[in-house]
Amino acid sequence: MPLFPVPAVLAFLALIYVAYQNYLDVAFGRPSLIATGLIMVVAAVYYLLVLARRTDWNLHGRDELAG
Repeated sequence: MPLFPVPAVLAFLALIYVAYQNYLDVAFGRPSLIATGLIMVVAAVYYLLVLARRTDWNLHGRDELAG
């Protein structure tokens, strides 16, 4: 892919710009950012406390499930 890091950097900068604009909107944007951050924290805590402790992850293919 030509200019490999440029599209990713531009997308990241656009994401930062959108988050900044949402932060400036006190009525709707800022509460939305706070809610999104809280959801991310809850998901991370759930992953660390529940999912990361599981050691019995097994991948089953179609043949094994059919019987």
